[in-house]
Amino acid sequence: MTRLLLLAVALLVAPTSACSSSSSGGSGDAGPAPPVQGTYAIVFPSLSVAVDADHVLVYVFPAGEASSQCLDLVNTQRAGGSLPTSLVPSQPVSVCSLDNGVGDLSLGFGDYAVLVVAQKNGSDIAIGCAQQAITASSPNITVTIDNDIPGVVVPSTPCTSLSAFCANQCGG
Repeated sequence: MTRLLLLAVALLVAPTSACSSSSSGGSGDAGPAPPVQGTYAIVFPSLSVAVDADHVLVYVFPAGEASSQCLDLVNTQRAGGSLPTSLVPSQPVSVCSLDNGVGDLSLGFGDYAVLVVAQKNGSDIAIGCAQQAITASSPNITVTIDNDIPGVVVPSTPCTSLSAFCANQCGG
């Protein structure tokens, strides 16, 4: 099965301070490193899933100790449970605007779990999660989503590309 790499959206990664309150002691450090420009990419299981989605939601969580965090987040979403509070409020983003490279996130360096949910008419049609350490040398995140959701049937599409779909050039 061919997977569709849908987008590379700007992700602004900014370092954060380890202290939340002011400190009177100086250590002589030059200060935090400048922000690093990064990306996140969503890999859809097929063009049909990308075309069928009304929008995607992107949730960002601090990565936990457990290697099963992504599995737990995906299972919670599939069961309709309450997710932990996302570090970044997730607004619905159209798949076509993602194809155009629109959408920014601002994160500090650290370990994150990124949950992506593709929806149609308010229902999940594909879900995926990735854990990633954001660093100056590794600011990019790729999340592969899957439409292995019981009861979800995604229709085929006459489109040959997402850009054709977004330009209303699919016909039929």
